[in-house]
Amino acid sequence: MTKNSAAKLRDLSNEQLLRQLRADVYRGASQAVSDALEMLLQCGWDPGTLLNEGILPALRSADTDFRDGLLFVPEILRTVAARGL
Repeated sequence: MTKNSAAKLRDLSNEQLLRQLRADVYRGASQAVSDALEMLLQCGWDPGTLLNEGILPALRSADTDFRDGLLFVPEILRTVAARGL
């Protein structure tokens, strides 16, 4: 993670951080997800909070959009890869 991206994340509120994490997971931005999780864990965030309020809602949203025909297999694979499966 660059100093610039870490500084940007530190300027966000808790809700904004979770919203950004969900967006990064949804779009399959694995490096951004990894960097954000590393920083948030180092800052003392609870892993359960990150999972239950960040990662899982993004995966549920991707699942719903796939079911509704808004996402296709390549997008789903990127989303899953961002989670590290």
